[in-house]
Parts: sequence; C-alpha cells; structure tokens
Amino acid sequence: MKKLELLELTLTNFIGIEHFNVVADAGDLDILGGNASGKTTISDGYTWLLFGKDSKNNTKFEIKGLDEDGNVKQHGLEHTVEGVFRFEGEVFTLKRVYKENWNKKQGTGKSVFTGHSTKYYIDDVPKKKKEYEDKIDSIISDKTFKVLTNPVYFNEVMGWKERRDILIDISGDVTDEDILRENSGLGELLDKLAGKDVEDMQKVIHEKKKKINDEIEKIPVRIDEIHLSMDDVSGLNKRKLEADAELLDKRIEGVREEIQELKSGAEMNRKRKEVSELELQLTELKNQHEQQDMKEIYKLKAGIQEKESNISLWKSDIRNYEIQLKSMESRMKRLDGEIEQLRVDWKDENAVEFDHEKNCSCPTCKQDLPKEQVEETERRFNINKAEKLEEIVKAGNSKKSEKELIEEETEKLEIKIADLEKEIQKQEKKIIAIQVDLKGVETNRSDLEENGTYVAKRKQKEELEDEMLSLMDSENEEVAKKNEIIYDLEADKNEIASKLNKLAYFDKAKKRIEDLEAEESKLAGEYEALEKELFQIETYIRTKINLLESKINNRFKYAKFKLFEEQINAGIKETCEVLYKGVPYSRGLNNASRINVGLDVINTLTEHYGISVPIFVDNGESVTDLIETKSQLIKLSVDKKHEKLNIVSADAEKTA
Repeated sequence: MKKLELLELTLTNFIGIEHFNVVADAGDLDILGGNASGKTTISDGYTWLLFGKDSKNNTKFEIKGLDEDGNVKQHGLEHTVEGVFRFEGEVFTLKRVYKENWNKKQGTGKSVFTGHSTKYYIDDVPKKKKEYEDKIDSIISDKTFKVLTNPVYFNEVMGWKERRDILIDISGDVTDEDILRENSGLGELLDKLAGKDVEDMQKVIHEKKKKINDEIEKIPVRIDEIHLSMDDVSGLNKRKLEADAELLDKRIEGVREEIQELKSGAEMNRKRKEVSELELQLTELKNQHEQQDMKEIYKLKAGIQEKESNISLWKSDIRNYEIQLKSMESRMKRLDGEIEQLRVDWKDENAVEFDHEKNCSCPTCKQDLPKEQVEETERRFNINKAEKLEEIVKAGNSKKSEKELIEEETEKLEIKIADLEKEIQKQEKKIIAIQVDLKGVETNRSDLEENGTYVAKRKQKEELEDEMLSLMDSENEEVAKKNEIIYDLEADKNEIASKLNKLAYFDKAKKRIEDLEAEESKLAGEYEALEKELFQIETYIRTKINLLESKINNRFKYAKFKLFEEQINAGIKETCEVLYKGVPYSRGLNNASRINVGLDVINTLTEHYGISVPIFVDNGESVTDLIETKSQLIKLSVDKKHEKLNIVSADAEKTA
C-alpha cells in the first residue's frame, strides 16, 4: 500500500498563527491547546497547502490575521504554509504563499494595493499552479484525500447518494442473478425490468394508479347523476305508443292532402309561377347592381390590406434588427471592458521587475548563488515576462478585431432599418391616397331605386300578389279549420313522442350504468394488478438493498450502513445512513463514536484506494480511546493546561 507521510508542517502568518512548526517525522502526534489557540488552524493550513481549501472544504476563507474589529492586523505580510512529506521513499517539500500585491502609482511614488497573488513551490523551486496541482494529483486526488484525512467528512459533508456510490464501488453492486438466488419469485419482474430504471418504473406505476383511482372515484358519482336524470316509465307500453303514433301520422297526412287540393287551383298556380319568376329577376338585378359598385371597393380595400401587411412585416424586421443592435451594443461594452482590463494587465506585468535580493541568494543558508545560476534565473524570468506580455497583446488584438466586425455589422443593420423606415413612410402615404379614393367610391354609389327595369318588375310582382290574396280569401277559412285539426293531431303525436323518448333514454341510461359498473370492475382489476407489480418492485428493492447492505457492512469493523427507510404508506425510501451499535450517526451518536466510526470508514477506504494519508482528528479531547488506524494520526485536542499550542508525540504519551 502506498503511504503519504507528514514529516514537518510550518505555518507562518496564517490566520491567527504568527509562526508554528510541527515536527511529525511520520509519527502520530497529539497537539494540545486551549480554546481558540489555533488547533483547527493547523488542520486548515494542512488542507490549504495541498488543495487551497480549509478543513471544511471552503475555498473562500480569511487567511490573514484579523483584530477584534475584523480588520487586517498587518498588511504586507506573506502568509505561508510549508510541508515536508515522504511518499514511496521520496522526500519532497511543498510550499504555498499568499501575499498582497502593492505597485507604485506613476507620478506619485506611493504604493497602491492591487489585489492578492498565490505563489507555489516544490522543493523551494517556484512552480506554476498547474505544475503544483499536478504534483499533488499524481499522489492523490482532492476527492479521495478529503475522505481519507477527515473522520467526519464522509458522514457529515458528503451527500447520501455520493456516500452510497462509494460504498457500492468498494463492495461491488448486487446483480439480478444475486437477487433471483435470494428470491426466486422475482423472475417475472426481472424480465419486465430488462435494463429499465426501477425508480422510473415506480413513478410510472404510481402515476397509473393515481389515474385509475381518480377514474374509479368518479364512477359512483356519474351513476348517481344518471339515476337522478331517469324518469319513472312504469305503465308505459312501447309497442302501443308506436302503433298510436303511426295511426296519427296517417290521419295528419290525409288532412294535409285535403288542404293541398284546396290550394291547387290552376289560376292560383299560374300566378304563383309568375311571382316566382319575377322574384328571380329582381334578385338578379339587385346582385348585378351591387357587384358593379362593390368590385371597385374590394379592389381598393385589397390594395390597402396588401400594403398594411407589408408594413407590419417591415416593422417586425426593424424590431428584430433593433434587438440585434442592443445585443451588439452589450457585446461592444463587454469587449471595451476586456480590452481595458488587458491594458491594465499589460501595465501590471510590464511593471514587475526581477527581484535580485530574493532570487540571488539561497533561501536556506542565505549565501549568494553562483552567477551563472542567477543569470539563468533572470533569463527565465525575462522570457516568462515577455511571453506573458505577448499573450496579452495577442488577446487585445483579437478583441479589437472582434469589435471592428461588430461595428461593421452594426452599421449594416442601421442602414437596413433606415431603408425600411423610408419604405414604410412611402407605403403609408399610398394607403392614405387609396383611402381617399375608397371614400369617394362609397359616397357616390348609385341607388337601386333609380333602375327603371327593377322598379317596373317590382310593381308587377306586387299587383300579382294582390290578385292572389283575393283568390286566397275564399280558401283561407276552410284551410284554417283543417289546420286546427292538424294542430290537435300533432299535439297528440308530440305527447306520444315524449313518452317514447323517456323510454329510449331510460334504456340508454340503464345500459350506460351497466357499462360504468363493468368499467369500475375492470379498473379495480387493473389497480390490483398495479398494486401487485408495485409490491414486487418494492420486494425487489428490499432484497437488493438487504444484499447490498450485507456486502457493504462486511467490509467494516464498527460502522454499519442502512440504505433504505420504511415509509408511512408502506413504501420505501432510499438513503445512506451510518449506524454505530444500532444508533444512527445523525441522531444521538456522541462525538467520540462519530470520530471512531469515521476512522473505521477511513480504514476501509484506505485499503480500497491503496493509499494512506495523515488523518487530522479535531475535537480529539472527546475521545479517550481511538480505534487503530493504518495511517499517520494527528489529534487536535482542547487542554486547559496548555494556553498555547503544545505538541506531544503520541508514542511518548502512551509510554508515559
């Protein structure tokens, strides 16, 4: 197994610690101190050195020391954490430095604060951030390190799904074959699943159940509504009613034939025919008159509509162009800001000078370095500086080219908008001219009454109608009597039809009730089948989780994991809760047990990942007996006897 060991850790001006040196020599340590003495700061410094985060996984936290009012105690300091490690026999040093940047403002001679920078060193050699991170990542990834160095990270920081994924990764997932061996009755369900997601299948079934249940609940209400709408048809005979209706139809038809005979006189028919012909002629004359005037009106209105449609389309184009202009304006502002920032970056980079005092002497013994080494360092510095300046210039030229293209596009769009607005004004003037012509045509329409042919034929029709009225007077009295007979007969027929309709609706309603009852029975069967299928799925999940829990729990000595919870509705909910002696981690487990169960998890994960790293145990005073670990252990404990931080070798403490 690979092993990362901490040999020495030094914090300088880090958070509240001015200087503190931890000499571990790859052994276990107890670091004691009173409250607020800086124990957690040591753990923060360790994780910041490696990954730029504090021990709670925060990337943003205050590194500089603050006074009681929250202000920086002293500006201009370098905040440094340096660690000496051994990995696979190789001893190497990592150093991370956080500092303020101060540059002299031209013309004033005063230094101005311009931000912060972080420097990286491997074995005292300056490195780029990527080179520094690659070195650490070649040993262990950020994600793996977190769970192997902090006993509470796995159970308190990680989400339950991420915890479960790691547990499945180390124990292996449960296959369908494993489940079938455990419960042979699930074979049919496994065939249905066939690669489908169980959770998705549950959602589908729940949705189907809800839909069916809604339908079942509606059916009794619909049956009650039908019952309330059904009339009492007892005493009604359908065959007798149909026979009576048929007899009434024959009597009504006979009376109508008698009326027709009264109205079928030859003279009356001739006059009716002449009146019909005249009505057709009058209608034709009226249509011709209207078509003549309306043809020109329709033509003018069509012209207006066409131009208004074009104007609407052009206005839509203008709106789209204006939206594009706004977008281009935003891009121009963004580019201006980026170009200005590149100018500032160029000035800042150009102002950086080679630090002879810092780079010309050995940081350990303070002796001057050989001249050729100094010259090589200065040469590399100048090359790097030139490359950075060239990159900034290239980026600035690219931004300027992009800006020029946007300016060209903007000018083109503005020309298009201006052209469209001119064309809209032209078309609006044409519409006004057409509207004037239309008003003139509508005002000067000719009157139909001025048509002599139309007036003569209308008068002829009126005379024929008067003659027909005199002929009808003699017939009307007899026809009126027979119409009264028909009215009475039809009233009797309507009453019979109403009774037949009641009978027909009753039969239809009865059939509808039978259909609804059959549908209710069918839906109940479908609901029961879905319940059975859902029960099988839950049995499948329980079986799988029980097998998975067993596989996982066999990998741990103290920690046990619960992967599902029973719900009130008898369903199950997936989770990933760690238990210690039956007590859930998140409910009632004391701090000592939480730390020990976390160490148990680290032991298993250390074995799985094949690498051990130093473990930092905060609040260690709450644990009297820590379980054995395969990793270097640094325990941070509150001890009122030690006002300031004090380091004790764990082996020496055990011997004492």
